[in-house]
Amino acid sequence: MARTLYLHIGMPKTGSTSIQESFDAHRAELSAAGINYLDFGPSHSKVFLALFSPKKMKLRARVTKHLGADTAMTDYSLDDLEQAFKTQLTLPNAGITIASGEMLFRFSKTQCRDLHRFLSPHFDTIRVVAYLREPLSLANSRAQQNVKGARGTLGEMADLAAIHAGRSPLVPHYREHVETWASVFGQDAMILREFDRKQFVGGDLLVDFCHVVGVPDTLHAALAGIWTKTARNAETILILDSYLRRSREGHRPAFAPLRDRLEDVPGSHFSLPEPVLRAVMQAVEADVAWLRAETGHPFFAGADPAKVAGAAAWSDETRAALAGILGSPVAPIDRADPVAAQAAIDRLTDQLAAVVGPSRRAGGKYDRGRLGPALERIANLVRFALRRLKRAVRR
Repeated sequence: MARTLYLHIGMPKTGSTSIQESFDAHRAELSAAGINYLDFGPSHSKVFLALFSPKKMKLRARVTKHLGADTAMTDYSLDDLEQAFKTQLTLPNAGITIASGEMLFRFSKTQCRDLHRFLSPHFDTIRVVAYLREPLSLANSRAQQNVKGARGTLGEMADLAAIHAGRSPLVPHYREHVETWASVFGQDAMILREFDRKQFVGGDLLVDFCHVVGVPDTLHAALAGIWTKTARNAETILILDSYLRRSREGHRPAFAPLRDRLEDVPGSHFSLPEPVLRAVMQAVEADVAWLRAETGHPFFAGADPAKVAGAAAWSDETRAALAGILGSPVAPIDRADPVAAQAAIDRLTDQLAAVVGPSRRAGGKYDRGRLGPALERIANLVRFALRRLKRAVRR
Protein backbone atom coordinates (compact mmCIF):
# COMPACT_ATOMS: atom_id res chain seq x y z
CA MET A 1 0.00 0.00 0.00
CA ALA A 2 1.37 3.40 -1.00
CA ARG A 3 1.68 5.76 1.93
CA THR A 4 1.25 9.54 1.68
CA LEU A 5 1.86 12.17 4.34
CA TYR A 6 0.15 15.55 4.19
CA LEU A 7 2.07 17.97 6.38
CA HIS A 8 -0.09 21.02 7.07
CA ILE A 9 2.19 23.87 8.19
CA GLY A 10 -0.20 26.81 8.54
CA MET A 11 0.62 29.67 7.94
CA PRO A 12 -0.53 31.29 11.21
CA LYS A 13 -3.86 33.14 11.09
CA THR A 14 -5.30 30.88 8.39
CA GLY A 15 -7.81 28.83 10.35
CA SER A 16 -5.37 26.12 11.41
CA THR A 17 -7.12 25.67 14.76
CA SER A 18 -10.42 25.06 12.99
CA ILE A 19 -8.83 22.36 10.82
CA GLN A 20 -7.15 20.77 13.82
CA GLU A 21 -10.21 20.75 16.07
CA SER A 22 -12.39 19.26 13.35
CA PHE A 23 -9.96 16.51 12.34
CA ASP A 24 -9.22 15.67 15.97
CA ALA A 25 -12.94 15.39 16.74
CA HIS A 26 -13.53 13.06 13.77
CA ARG A 27 -10.42 10.92 14.10
CA ALA A 28 -12.46 7.67 14.32
CA GLU A 29 -14.37 8.33 11.08
CA LEU A 30 -11.16 9.31 9.32
CA SER A 31 -9.42 6.17 10.56
CA ALA A 32 -12.23 3.99 9.22
CA ALA A 33 -11.59 5.62 5.82
CA GLY A 34 -7.87 4.77 5.98
CA ILE A 35 -6.78 8.27 7.07
CA ASN A 36 -4.59 8.71 10.14
CA TYR A 37 -4.74 12.12 11.81
CA LEU A 38 -1.86 11.92 14.28
CA ASP A 39 -3.15 11.22 17.78
CA PHE A 40 -1.27 13.97 19.62
CA GLY A 41 -4.21 16.24 20.30
CA PRO A 42 -5.65 18.74 17.80
CA SER A 43 -2.42 20.67 17.13
CA HIS A 44 0.88 18.85 16.58
CA SER A 45 3.03 21.99 16.80
CA LYS A 46 4.39 21.28 20.28
CA VAL A 47 5.41 17.74 19.37
CA PHE A 48 7.27 18.92 16.26
CA LEU A 49 8.96 21.71 18.19
CA ALA A 50 9.99 19.35 20.97
CA LEU A 51 11.66 16.99 18.51
CA PHE A 52 13.05 19.36 15.90
CA SER A 53 13.92 22.62 17.63
CA PRO A 54 17.65 23.43 17.80
CA LYS A 55 17.20 23.95 21.54
CA LYS A 56 15.32 20.86 22.62
CA MET A 57 12.19 21.87 24.47
CA LYS A 58 11.50 20.71 27.96
CA LEU A 59 8.48 18.47 27.54
CA ARG A 60 5.41 20.27 28.77
CA ALA A 61 2.22 18.72 30.08
CA ARG A 62 0.48 18.93 26.73
CA VAL A 63 3.21 16.70 25.26
CA THR A 64 3.72 14.26 28.13
CA LYS A 65 0.01 13.50 28.38
CA HIS A 66 0.26 11.78 24.98
CA LEU A 67 2.87 9.43 26.42
CA GLY A 68 0.64 8.17 29.21
CA ALA A 69 2.57 10.21 31.75
CA ASP A 70 1.34 12.21 34.69
CA THR A 71 0.70 15.68 33.28
CA ALA A 72 2.58 17.17 36.22
CA MET A 73 5.78 15.56 34.93
CA THR A 74 7.74 17.69 32.47
CA ASP A 75 11.04 15.83 32.35
CA TYR A 76 9.98 12.91 30.18
CA SER A 77 12.59 11.66 27.74
CA LEU A 78 12.55 12.93 24.17
CA ASP A 79 13.37 9.36 23.14
CA ASP A 80 9.95 8.30 24.41
CA LEU A 81 8.28 11.06 22.46
CA GLU A 82 10.23 10.14 19.32
CA GLN A 83 9.18 6.51 19.63
CA ALA A 84 5.54 7.49 20.13
CA PHE A 85 5.81 9.75 17.08
CA LYS A 86 7.21 6.92 14.94
CA THR A 87 4.43 4.62 16.10
CA GLN A 88 1.84 7.18 15.03
CA LEU A 89 3.50 7.63 11.65
CA THR A 90 3.50 3.92 10.89
CA LEU A 91 -0.04 2.87 11.83
CA PRO A 92 -1.16 -0.04 9.63
CA ASN A 93 -3.95 0.36 7.09
CA ALA A 94 -3.43 4.11 6.81
CA GLY A 95 -2.76 5.07 3.24
CA ILE A 96 -2.95 8.74 4.17
CA THR A 97 -1.41 10.34 7.27
CA ILE A 98 -2.07 13.96 8.23
CA ALA A 99 -0.09 16.14 10.62
CA SER A 100 -0.91 19.77 11.36
CA GLY A 101 1.07 22.45 13.15
CA GLU A 102 0.93 26.15 12.26
CA MET A 103 4.22 26.76 14.07
CA LEU A 104 5.98 24.69 11.41
CA PHE A 105 5.57 27.50 8.87
CA ARG A 106 8.54 29.32 10.40
CA PHE A 107 10.85 26.28 10.55
CA SER A 108 14.43 26.96 9.51
CA LYS A 109 16.16 25.06 6.73
CA THR A 110 18.01 22.97 9.32
CA GLN A 111 14.75 22.04 11.05
CA CYS A 112 13.17 21.18 7.69
CA ARG A 113 16.11 18.95 6.80
CA ASP A 114 15.97 17.14 10.15
CA LEU A 115 12.22 16.70 9.76
CA HIS A 116 12.58 15.41 6.19
CA ARG A 117 15.21 12.85 7.24
CA PHE A 118 12.91 11.68 10.02
CA LEU A 119 9.77 11.41 7.89
CA SER A 120 10.98 10.24 4.48
CA PRO A 121 11.69 6.56 5.39
CA HIS A 122 8.03 6.08 6.34
CA PHE A 123 6.27 7.50 3.26
CA ASP A 124 6.26 7.13 -0.48
CA THR A 125 5.03 10.71 -0.92
CA ILE A 126 5.16 13.78 1.31
CA ARG A 127 3.11 16.85 0.45
CA VAL A 128 3.42 20.16 2.32
CA VAL A 129 0.17 22.14 2.58
CA ALA A 130 0.20 25.88 3.38
CA TYR A 131 -2.64 28.38 3.31
CA LEU A 132 -1.44 31.92 2.58
CA ARG A 133 -3.46 34.83 3.88
CA GLU A 134 -3.80 38.09 1.98
CA PRO A 135 -1.39 40.67 3.50
CA LEU A 136 -3.94 43.34 4.48
CA SER A 137 -6.25 40.87 6.19
CA LEU A 138 -3.23 39.27 7.87
CA ALA A 139 -1.91 42.63 9.11
CA ASN A 140 -5.26 43.48 10.67
CA SER A 141 -5.54 40.05 12.27
CA ARG A 142 -2.01 40.16 13.69
CA ALA A 143 -2.58 43.64 15.07
CA GLN A 144 -5.66 42.41 16.93
CA GLN A 145 -3.90 39.27 18.15
CA ASN A 146 -0.90 41.16 19.49
CA VAL A 147 -3.05 43.69 21.32
CA LYS A 148 -5.23 40.93 22.81
CA GLY A 149 -2.09 39.14 23.96
CA ALA A 150 -0.48 42.34 25.30
CA ARG A 151 2.46 41.77 22.96
CA GLY A 152 2.53 45.25 21.47
CA THR A 153 0.58 48.43 20.87
CA LEU A 154 -0.93 49.51 17.59
CA GLY A 155 1.51 52.40 17.43
CA GLU A 156 4.53 50.14 17.83
CA MET A 157 3.34 47.74 15.16
CA ALA A 158 2.36 50.52 12.75
CA ASP A 159 5.77 52.18 12.76
CA LEU A 160 6.27 52.93 9.04
CA ALA A 161 10.06 52.58 9.13
CA ALA A 162 9.76 49.12 10.70
CA ILE A 163 7.12 48.12 8.13
CA HIS A 164 9.24 49.21 5.16
CA ALA A 165 12.22 47.34 6.63
CA GLY A 166 10.09 44.20 7.12
CA ARG A 167 10.63 44.24 10.89
CA SER A 168 7.03 44.86 11.93
CA PRO A 169 4.87 41.85 12.87
CA LEU A 170 2.33 43.24 10.40
CA VAL A 171 4.56 42.24 7.46
CA PRO A 172 4.37 38.59 6.29
CA HIS A 173 7.46 37.00 4.74
CA TYR A 174 5.88 34.63 2.25
CA ARG A 175 8.93 33.92 0.12
CA GLU A 176 11.34 33.30 2.99
CA HIS A 177 9.20 30.58 4.56
CA VAL A 178 7.78 28.96 1.42
CA GLU A 179 11.19 28.86 -0.24
CA THR A 180 12.73 27.26 2.86
CA TRP A 181 10.26 24.39 2.76
CA ALA A 182 10.45 24.00 -1.03
CA SER A 183 14.26 23.86 -0.96
CA VAL A 184 14.13 20.77 1.28
CA PHE A 185 10.91 18.94 0.36
CA GLY A 186 10.92 19.99 -3.31
CA GLN A 187 8.82 22.47 -5.22
CA ASP A 188 6.54 19.69 -6.45
CA ALA A 189 5.71 18.78 -2.86
CA MET A 190 4.28 22.22 -2.08
CA ILE A 191 0.52 22.79 -2.12
CA LEU A 192 -0.11 26.51 -1.68
CA ARG A 193 -3.70 27.65 -1.19
CA GLU A 194 -5.00 31.19 -0.91
CA PHE A 195 -6.88 31.72 2.35
CA ASP A 196 -9.97 33.18 0.76
CA ARG A 197 -13.51 31.93 1.32
CA LYS A 198 -14.42 32.76 -2.27
CA GLN A 199 -11.69 30.40 -3.50
CA PHE A 200 -12.30 27.51 -1.07
CA VAL A 201 -13.88 24.37 -2.50
CA GLY A 202 -17.50 24.60 -1.39
CA GLY A 203 -16.79 28.03 0.10
CA ASP A 204 -15.63 26.33 3.31
CA LEU A 205 -12.09 26.03 4.68
CA LEU A 206 -12.64 22.54 6.09
CA VAL A 207 -14.14 21.23 2.84
CA ASP A 208 -11.24 22.78 0.95
CA PHE A 209 -8.69 21.07 3.21
CA CYS A 210 -10.57 17.76 2.90
CA HIS A 211 -10.36 18.13 -0.87
CA VAL A 212 -6.61 18.76 -0.71
CA VAL A 213 -5.73 15.82 1.55
CA GLY A 214 -8.01 13.22 -0.03
CA VAL A 215 -10.80 12.87 2.53
CA PRO A 216 -13.75 11.03 0.92
CA ASP A 217 -16.65 13.25 -0.12
CA THR A 218 -18.97 11.37 2.26
CA LEU A 219 -17.09 12.85 5.25
CA HIS A 220 -16.95 16.45 4.06
CA ALA A 221 -20.26 17.49 5.63
CA ALA A 222 -19.29 16.12 9.04
CA LEU A 223 -15.93 17.88 9.03
CA ALA A 224 -17.11 21.21 7.60
CA GLY A 225 -18.14 24.44 9.21
CA ILE A 226 -16.11 24.58 12.44
CA TRP A 227 -14.71 28.05 13.13
CA THR A 228 -13.05 28.21 16.50
CA LYS A 229 -11.79 31.80 16.77
CA THR A 230 -13.56 35.07 16.20
CA ALA A 231 -12.03 38.51 15.75
CA ARG A 232 -12.42 41.35 18.22
CA ASN A 233 -14.10 44.53 17.06
CA ALA A 234 -12.43 47.89 16.55
CA GLU A 235 -13.79 49.51 19.70
CA THR A 236 -12.53 46.84 22.12
CA ILE A 237 -9.13 46.76 20.41
CA LEU A 238 -8.82 50.55 20.80
CA ILE A 239 -9.72 50.31 24.50
CA LEU A 240 -7.20 47.53 25.13
CA ASP A 241 -4.58 49.40 23.14
CA SER A 242 -5.21 52.53 25.22
CA TYR A 243 -4.58 50.53 28.39
CA LEU A 244 -1.39 48.98 27.00
CA ARG A 245 -0.06 52.24 25.63
CA ARG A 246 -0.32 53.97 28.99
CA SER A 247 0.98 51.15 31.17
CA ARG A 248 4.12 49.08 31.16
CA GLU A 249 4.86 45.39 31.17
CA GLY A 250 4.72 43.93 34.63
CA HIS A 251 2.24 46.57 35.82
CA ARG A 252 -1.00 45.73 34.02
CA PRO A 253 -3.23 44.23 36.71
CA ALA A 254 -6.51 45.18 35.01
CA PHE A 255 -5.63 43.99 31.51
CA ALA A 256 -6.98 40.43 31.71
CA PRO A 257 -10.24 41.40 33.50
CA LEU A 258 -10.75 44.27 31.05
CA ARG A 259 -10.21 42.02 28.05
CA ASP A 260 -12.62 39.42 29.44
CA ARG A 261 -15.38 41.94 30.18
CA LEU A 262 -15.16 43.37 26.68
CA GLU A 263 -15.48 39.93 25.06
CA ASP A 264 -19.16 40.26 24.13
CA VAL A 265 -19.34 44.01 23.49
CA PRO A 266 -20.67 44.56 19.93
CA GLY A 267 -18.81 46.85 17.60
CA SER A 268 -17.49 47.58 14.14
CA HIS A 269 -14.95 45.83 11.95
CA PHE A 270 -11.34 46.50 12.98
CA SER A 271 -8.82 47.85 10.49
CA LEU A 272 -5.49 49.59 10.65
CA PRO A 273 -5.38 53.05 9.00
CA GLU A 274 -5.07 53.17 5.24
CA PRO A 275 -1.49 54.60 5.20
CA VAL A 276 -0.34 51.68 7.35
CA LEU A 277 -2.03 49.15 5.06
CA ARG A 278 -0.47 50.79 1.99
CA ALA A 279 2.95 50.52 3.63
CA VAL A 280 2.32 46.80 4.27
CA MET A 281 1.40 46.26 0.61
CA GLN A 282 4.57 48.01 -0.51
CA ALA A 283 6.66 45.90 1.88
CA VAL A 284 5.30 42.61 0.48
CA GLU A 285 5.21 43.63 -3.17
CA ALA A 286 8.30 41.63 -4.15
CA ASP A 287 7.14 38.54 -2.24
CA VAL A 288 3.73 38.59 -3.90
CA ALA A 289 5.30 38.96 -7.34
CA TRP A 290 7.51 35.95 -6.57
CA LEU A 291 4.52 33.87 -5.46
CA ARG A 292 2.62 34.66 -8.64
CA ALA A 293 5.62 33.85 -10.84
CA GLU A 294 6.36 30.56 -9.03
CA THR A 295 2.80 29.24 -8.95
CA GLY A 296 1.05 30.91 -11.88
CA HIS A 297 -1.74 31.83 -9.46
CA PRO A 298 -2.76 35.51 -9.10
CA PHE A 299 -2.32 35.57 -5.32
CA PHE A 300 -4.07 38.45 -3.53
CA ALA A 301 -5.22 40.11 -6.76
CA GLY A 302 -8.05 41.99 -5.05
CA ALA A 303 -6.08 43.47 -2.15
CA ASP A 304 -6.89 47.18 -1.89
CA PRO A 305 -6.10 49.26 1.23
CA ALA A 306 -8.80 51.81 0.36
CA LYS A 307 -11.49 49.10 0.44
CA VAL A 308 -10.22 47.50 3.66
CA ALA A 309 -9.48 50.52 5.84
CA GLY A 310 -12.14 51.83 8.16
CA ALA A 311 -12.60 53.52 11.53
CA ALA A 312 -14.39 52.46 14.69
CA ALA A 313 -18.04 53.52 14.57
CA TRP A 314 -18.72 53.84 18.33
CA SER A 315 -22.38 53.16 17.63
CA ASP A 316 -25.25 53.59 20.08
CA GLU A 317 -25.29 49.80 20.50
CA THR A 318 -21.60 49.69 21.40
CA ARG A 319 -21.85 52.59 23.84
CA ALA A 320 -24.94 51.04 25.46
CA ALA A 321 -23.02 47.79 26.08
CA LEU A 322 -20.10 49.73 27.58
CA ALA A 323 -22.52 51.74 29.70
CA GLY A 324 -23.87 48.44 31.03
CA ILE A 325 -20.39 47.60 32.32
CA LEU A 326 -19.78 51.07 33.76
CA GLY A 327 -23.22 51.63 35.21
CA SER A 328 -23.30 55.11 33.66
CA PRO A 329 -23.80 56.57 30.17
CA VAL A 330 -20.97 56.66 27.62
CA ALA A 331 -20.77 59.89 25.64
CA PRO A 332 -20.41 59.83 21.84
CA ILE A 333 -16.84 59.80 20.49
CA ASP A 334 -16.05 62.77 18.23
CA ARG A 335 -14.36 60.93 15.36
CA ALA A 336 -13.84 64.16 13.42
CA ASP A 337 -11.17 65.24 15.93
CA PRO A 338 -8.57 62.44 16.35
CA VAL A 339 -6.92 64.10 19.37
CA ALA A 340 -10.21 64.61 21.20
CA ALA A 341 -11.35 61.09 20.22
CA GLN A 342 -8.19 59.52 21.66
CA ALA A 343 -8.52 61.53 24.88
CA ALA A 344 -12.13 60.32 25.21
CA ILE A 345 -11.08 56.70 24.63
CA ASP A 346 -8.34 57.05 27.26
CA ARG A 347 -10.83 58.40 29.80
CA LEU A 348 -13.28 55.61 28.97
CA THR A 349 -10.51 53.03 29.34
CA ASP A 350 -9.56 54.35 32.78
CA GLN A 351 -13.19 54.21 33.89
CA LEU A 352 -13.59 50.64 32.62
CA ALA A 353 -10.33 49.51 34.22
CA ALA A 354 -11.45 50.96 37.56
CA VAL A 355 -14.77 49.13 37.36
CA VAL A 356 -13.40 45.71 36.40
CA GLY A 357 -10.55 46.03 38.91
CA PRO A 358 -7.28 44.10 39.04
CA SER A 359 -7.00 40.42 38.28
CA ARG A 360 -7.99 38.13 41.12
CA ARG A 361 -5.04 35.92 40.31
CA ALA A 362 -2.15 37.30 42.30
CA GLY A 363 0.92 37.67 40.16
CA GLY A 364 -0.92 37.09 36.88
CA LYS A 365 1.29 37.26 33.82
CA TYR A 366 0.15 40.75 32.78
CA ASP A 367 0.77 41.99 36.31
CA ARG A 368 4.17 40.42 36.73
CA GLY A 369 5.59 40.71 33.20
CA ARG A 370 7.68 37.98 31.63
CA LEU A 371 9.31 37.12 34.95
CA GLY A 372 7.88 37.46 38.43
CA PRO A 373 9.68 39.75 40.90
CA ALA A 374 11.43 36.83 42.59
CA LEU A 375 12.68 35.46 39.28
CA GLU A 376 13.80 38.92 38.24
CA ARG A 377 15.91 39.18 41.41
CA ILE A 378 17.41 35.75 40.77
CA ALA A 379 18.17 36.66 37.16
CA ASN A 380 19.89 39.87 38.28
CA LEU A 381 22.00 37.95 40.80
CA VAL A 382 23.02 35.45 38.12
CA ARG A 383 23.98 38.23 35.71
CA PHE A 384 25.99 39.95 38.46
CA ALA A 385 27.79 36.69 39.31
CA LEU A 386 28.64 36.06 35.65
CA ARG A 387 30.10 39.54 35.29
CA ARG A 388 32.26 38.98 38.39
CA LEU A 389 33.40 35.62 37.03
CA LYS A 390 34.35 37.12 33.65
CA ARG A 391 36.41 39.83 35.34
CA ALA A 392 38.15 37.21 37.49
CA VAL A 393 38.99 35.12 34.42
CA ARG A 394 40.44 38.14 32.59
CA ARG A 395 42.73 38.81 35.52
